[in-house]
Amino acid sequence: MIKIGVIGAHGCGKTTACLDIALGLKKEGVNARILDEIATDLPRLPGFSINEGTTELAQTYILLDQMRREILFEAGGHIEVGIFNRIVLDNYAYFKRAGFVNPFVESLIKHHSLTGYSLILKMSRNPNYLINDGVRSTIDQFQVDIDNIIEGLLADWKVPFQRYTDAGPIIEQILAIRNGQKK
Repeated sequence: MIKIGVIGAHGCGKTTACLDIALGLKKEGVNARILDEIATDLPRLPGFSINEGTTELAQTYILLDQMRREILFEAGGHIEVGIFNRIVLDNYAYFKRAGFVNPFVESLIKHHSLTGYSLILKMSRNPNYLINDGVRSTIDQFQVDIDNIIEGLLADWKVPFQRYTDAGPIIEQILAIRNGQKK
């Protein structure tokens, strides 16, 4: 499976980009599926809050469940291109922003970020998408902080990525990867 990770702070347009890429690939006859982010599926239990008031328990659950879902998604077979709406790297930014430190978790996330994807696409911060949907934070500075942490992780860990601007060139790049022209 070709694994495409779409990353960025909350409210930057990741879901729209994933849909655009998947639709474009389907028009080309490619079996592409999206794995949605998991924070919105977080169990509604005490200690499982997200955003500014998150807990270490919630963030650890999100990180480990994201990896579990990716593994199951890939193991399911029959999908040529998996498009991941958020990956462990940007989930880890929320963990870091909350001040949590866990060397094992960091090592696991770093390794997965460097080896788990065929292509990582970084979305730019977009305050226009900060809408009150009952899940994501609408605080601009929180979005800025998360975006800065993601940028820092990409640089510090030397994670190969490219900036997303439009689905067209990405679709062409994925088709080239699929056809073995380049990786």
